[in-house]
Parts: sequence; C-alpha cells; structure tokens
Amino acid sequence: MFKQPICYEIWGGSNGKYRLRDHKGEPVDQTPDDTCNRVSRALADVELNDKEKWYEKFRSIIGTRFAGGGRIMANAGATGYKKEVSLINCCVSQQISDSLESIADVVKEAALVLKAGCGIGYDFSTLRPKGAMVFGAGAGTSGVVSFMKIFDATCGTILSGGGRRGSQMGALDCQHPDIEEFVKAKRQDGILRYFNVSALITDRFMSAVENDEMWELWFWEKIRDRKKENISGEIKIINRNDIPFNYPEYNFFSYAEDHNEVSYKNCTIDDVFIKKIYKTMKARELFDLIIKSTYDFNDPGFLSIDRVNYENNLWFCETIRVSNPCQPAYAKLLTPKGIFILGEVNIGDIIWSGKQWTKITNKICTGIKKVYAYETLAGIFYGTENHKVVSNGIKKEVKDVKSIDISPHPNNILSNYETILPINWIDNITYIGEEEVFDITVEAEEHTYWTDGLLVSNCGEQFLPPHGSCLLGSIILTLYIKNQFEDNVSFDWEQYTKDIRVANRALDNVVEINNLPLKEFDEYLRYTRRHGLGFTGLGSLFNLLGIAYGSEESISFAEKLMLIMAQQSLLENIEVAKEKGAAPVFSSIESRELFMQSGYMKRLFETFDNKEQIISDILQYGIRWSHATAIAPTGTMSLTWGNNCSNGIEPIFANSYLRNIRAAGKKTKTQEEVFDYAYLEWKNKYGDKPLPDYWRTTENLSIEEHTSIQTVVQKWCDTSISKTINVPTDYPYDKFKDVYINAWKNGIKGITTYRFNPEITAGVLVQKSDLDNSRYTFTLSDGSEVTVSGSDTILYDNEEHIAANLFDALKEGLYGNM
Repeated sequence: MFKQPICYEIWGGSNGKYRLRDHKGEPVDQTPDDTCNRVSRALADVELNDKEKWYEKFRSIIGTRFAGGGRIMANAGATGYKKEVSLINCCVSQQISDSLESIADVVKEAALVLKAGCGIGYDFSTLRPKGAMVFGAGAGTSGVVSFMKIFDATCGTILSGGGRRGSQMGALDCQHPDIEEFVKAKRQDGILRYFNVSALITDRFMSAVENDEMWELWFWEKIRDRKKENISGEIKIINRNDIPFNYPEYNFFSYAEDHNEVSYKNCTIDDVFIKKIYKTMKARELFDLIIKSTYDFNDPGFLSIDRVNYENNLWFCETIRVSNPCQPAYAKLLTPKGIFILGEVNIGDIIWSGKQWTKITNKICTGIKKVYAYETLAGIFYGTENHKVVSNGIKKEVKDVKSIDISPHPNNILSNYETILPINWIDNITYIGEEEVFDITVEAEEHTYWTDGLLVSNCGEQFLPPHGSCLLGSIILTLYIKNQFEDNVSFDWEQYTKDIRVANRALDNVVEINNLPLKEFDEYLRYTRRHGLGFTGLGSLFNLLGIAYGSEESISFAEKLMLIMAQQSLLENIEVAKEKGAAPVFSSIESRELFMQSGYMKRLFETFDNKEQIISDILQYGIRWSHATAIAPTGTMSLTWGNNCSNGIEPIFANSYLRNIRAAGKKTKTQEEVFDYAYLEWKNKYGDKPLPDYWRTTENLSIEEHTSIQTVVQKWCDTSISKTINVPTDYPYDKFKDVYINAWKNGIKGITTYRFNPEITAGVLVQKSDLDNSRYTFTLSDGSEVTVSGSDTILYDNEEHIAANLFDALKEGLYGNM
C-alpha cells in the first residue's frame, strides 16, 4: 500500500498516527489494511440495513481513493481501546463572556476537546482590552494576550488523543484595542507556541486602508450611572453569539437575555454599554503592522470575516459576523449592449465601472434582506443600507452619506475622474421591502460600477458557529489517473463521481459515532450534520496529467473537479434524506426554503438540468446534512494514504524535501527526506530524465497562479478552503502586501502565506537548499560563539541534532519536551 518508508512510519511507527495499539503499546492493527478494515467496519455498523453491503462499499474506497480526516482514520472502531477520543478534527468554542467564570469554563471545555484529539478555535474579541477597568476587582485587566497564555499552557500540558499535541486557533477583531499586541505576541520566543493566530479583517477596514483613512480601536464599557451619561441615539441589542464589533456605527449596546454575557451574569438586559475609543490610528499603519508580521514571522493569518459566511447555507439560523452590502436583481447596470439589470448579468460579463469597461469576476446571491430606494436627481440607487456608494470621492455605506457621486457615461468621460465628479444629493429614502439581493465584484482597480447614473462600490463575496464542529474527509485524486505521463493519459471521471456519493454517506455515518467530549458539541453536530468532503493531491495530479498548475487548462480542470463534487454531494444528500430522514435543522418546510435561498445553493441549482425536480425533492424530503464540501489541510493523511501526494488544493511543495517530525525519545525534531508522489513515479519510470516543461512546484509558481486555482474552487465549495501560498524568502515586501490586498479584492475568504525565514522557527516541511543557505549562531558555555549551516549535524547533550531543529528547540523552550 505504501511506496515510501516515511508513509509506513507515519502510519504506525513508534510515533505513528493511525495504527491502533492496546494499553501496553502492542499493535492491534497489524497492517495498514487492518486500519482500513477497522474504519470501514465502524462506519458500516451505523447502517440499519445491509451492513455488509456498505462495509464492502466503504472498504472499496477507504485507504485507496478516499481517507477520512485524521481522527476518523485513527479512532473509528477504537472505542474498546480509546474510550475518550473523538472522530472529529476541529471545533469552535462557545463565545467567551468577558468574565473570569466564562474564561475558566472555556478553558475546561478546551481541555476536554484537546484530550479527545480535536483542534479548537476561539474568538478572543469579546475580552476587555489591556488596562480596561474590572470594577469588581477594582483594577485594570491584563488584556487578551495574557488570557491566551492560559489556553496555550493548557494545550501544551495535554497530550491529545492519538498521541499528538493539540492545535489551537486564536482570532481577534481588527477593531480591538489589543490588536497590535496580539499581532506582535508570537514574535517573542516561546510565546503562544501552541496557537495559530489570525486577525479578523473587515471590509470596512480594508476600505479604510485603500482610502488612507483613520481607524478606531474601541471596546464597550458598562455605564455605571445612567443619570450621569447622556444616552443619545439607538441602543443596539446584541443577540446570542453576536458581538458589538459588528455594529461600529452605534454608540450604545445592550445584550439579549440569551446572550452569554447575560447568562454569565456579567450584565443584565437592562445594562447599557457605551462605545469607548482607546486609540485612533491610520488604517494603513495597522495594516502594515499585520502584514509585516506575517512577512517576517508567518503570523498572523488574514481572515476576511465579512466575506467568510456570506453564502453560509445556515444563514437563517446561525449568527454570523458579516455586513450586508448587496443590491436587488432589478438594479440597473450599463453594458456595451445597453442597460441591463443585475439579475441578467453573470460572471464574465462586461459592465461600466464609471471609468472603464470591466469584467464581473464574482456574483452571488446573499439571501433575502431589507432593500431601500435612495432617490437623487441623477438616478435611484436600490440596495441595502450597508452597501457602499461613492460620496465626494470616498466609499461609504449609503446609510451614512447625504449624496452619491454621478458616474460618467462612457461617451462623456470626465478628465479628472477622482476629483471633479459632481455631488448628487439624496432627496428621498423609501423602504422597498425584503427582497433577494446580490453582490458583484468587478475586475477594474477602482472597484466601482455604474448603476442608473450613480457611482457605487464593488460588493463582496466558514467559520463554524459556537459549539460547531467539522468532520472531514478527502478524495485522493492521484488514484484516478490512467496512463500517467503518456499521450493518452486520462482521468476516471466515472469512478470519481461514484466515489463522491459513497464518501458522503461514510462521513454522515461518522455523526452517529462522533464521540465529542461535551454534549453541546454533539447536539449541534447532530442538529446540522455538517461535514466537509474535499480532495487532496491536486498538484501531484496536474504533474501526472501533464497540466501546468495555474494554467488556463488547470483552472478549468480544478473547477470541474469541484463542481462535480458539489453536484454529486447534493444528490446524495437528498437520497440519504429520503432513506434516513433530514437533519433536524431542516425539519420544517420554512427552513428548507430558506436553505435554498443561500447564494451558494441558488448558484448550484443553475448547474442542473433537472433543477425543478431537485428543488421539489428538497421541499418534500429535506436534506441530510447542511454543508457537504471543504478543502482541508491534509498533511499526514496525504503523506500516508496518498503516498505523499501534494497537500489538498496545493501544488507540490518540492519534488523532494526534508520533513521535521517528533520522534519518541528524541529531544529535538528529527528529519527524513521524502519524495512527492508524482516525482517518485517519474523517477521510477524515467530515472534521471529531465522533468517536462509543464512540471510545477511552489518554487516556480506565481502568486496569481496560486490564487487563480483557489478562486474557482471556492466557487463550488460550500464551506471553506485551506490554502497556503509559499513565498520566496527574497520576495519584495511591497509586492507581498499586494498579495493580501488583491486576495481581498478577489473575494477570497482567507489567505495564508509561508515565507521561509531562518531567523524564526522552521516549518514542518523544509527544502534542503533553504537549510544549506541558512546560518545559526550558538553561544557556548565559555561565552564564545559558533556559526553553522542549518543542515549541519551537532552533538549536544550526548545526542546528534540537526542544527536548525536544535536552535528552534532551545529558543522556544521545547528542548527535551518534544
């Protein structure tokens, strides 16, 4: 089954991930086939009928053309030996109330989740900033980062199920006063070592960066004496799991009775909080701080929070932190063929930007929302109150402006577009009603477009909800190729289509045996039954097929792969609902109708010839799971069951590279050279024959080639995509900033980059050339220094270590604690 020693080692070596062992450490799974048999049997036993038939179907794909997420492959069928481990990869904690009791409860919750083998994410944006008064204690709080250290220590202490350290994601809103300290925290050696951190970036913030505006860092403070405070304006009620940062236009807030802040007795529903501004700074200054930290330290991540869940299938029942910029289908647009309405144009069509003809790069339905008519002498703008228009040359939400700039017609373009557009006053505002609305994105750099003679701004495009969790699995693409490297090479679309159906059913069965550690997680998973089927090995697949990653051919191929997965997942979703019943969230006709109004589903329906029958079936039977697809990171899964095919949607990292791994009994990480699956196949067939021109690795890919694949795959993915853009060490910083700005403009929900920097901790995967060219300086006991190459071997503490790994372990305080 395995073609490289590293695959066998990761499966079941001394520190293996998937081989089941008993309490004495003796193997229960004697071979990788035994692991696949165990997992297939556990999933088939969920079936009420035809268990043997489903065992054979599951076994036909598991471990060959499909693998469940790491926790599934490690823990399914293992309850006789590991009673407290889960089959779920990741969870999101409950919302953290701004109280010590809530923090302690979430720490306990996290400890149990980590022990069960799941990763966990937290939004720390609800915690008071450093220096804010804690009136009960009569002192200032120590801030977000200090409390994150408690979670970090907990994770570092717990060896999670399956013998691996836990993983955590910490996020903070870009409006939070502690955002600067948060961004810089991991620059300190050994701080937050068990966290990945991400800044939650809003469209409003990015617009402020574009327009070089000032940016407020603020938080909410309880009013102690309402008689002394002048409460003028509306008091915004914050509903369960929502957060005041979603409403920066308000100055006063109160919490609904079912909100965590009330549940933890941090306040009552009668208490009022005031918006307190701690600091005002240039938006570009904060943006540079975030991006420079990412450039130098590969942290924090960059999550476009406003765009993450615009298309969430459960938009009607999950509180999602987004704004609502969108227009109804009858809003007018100008095309080279005349005036059309928004409902009549599609991605790829040409419209007038107000300055030039431009292509629509994205169009989505964002659901049913309140629409207003903003009447001017030049024309009428129809849209939600949050849609941005251009007013006096600046993009602002229409509810905050008194005028909208006139958009010049292509036959009458003004010479000085930015400065002399006449101001056009809004004479009347009329509420139209709740209507289906759309967002579009255009290619032109000004990111505006003409609508009825007015100039308005571009629009935009999953986080899990509190107590949400996601179970994952991936189709292994490299196993569908026939005649690799040959002129008659092909992809087995028929088998791929069949396997998608079986894999979806297998993942749905995991819900029944999820073994999540807390009832809140279990209940919500059973309520929605969401899962995420994706694929892995895309980069290896393209090299085997003779297609250059990032080329037009590869973009079309990747989109076809994802569209077929989306279509077949929906069809199986309906069929299983007919047989077993719908997920509880879809128990009513109303919820089924609302599900079909999500932007993603409306777009997907249009790809079916029999869409009316599909809609009818959903209304009659409901659907079995709320979400079906996700492109997850597939590190050790690809390395074992995929024979080290490329990770998920990624290109090949390198034809061969060094992998840093934790090995039992070792005081630092050890290294092993491994080969990409496609490269190994080439070497086995052609020896040292030069690689063909189409062959791609991350070294010879442009940023645009990376993002072009992510953009088309995201179109047919109903949750999210994990994608890392590998950036050369010498990549210019100014161009690096553009990567993030362009990703936001293109509607990508999140972006992660990795730039090798020998001054910080090396990654899990390292190219040997990088280590050879890096230098590390060690201080000896007599005070003298010695400088060595990162790939050198050093004898230290009676043990041989790779220089780069020894340097990291000593710096991070991890030496001897691998």
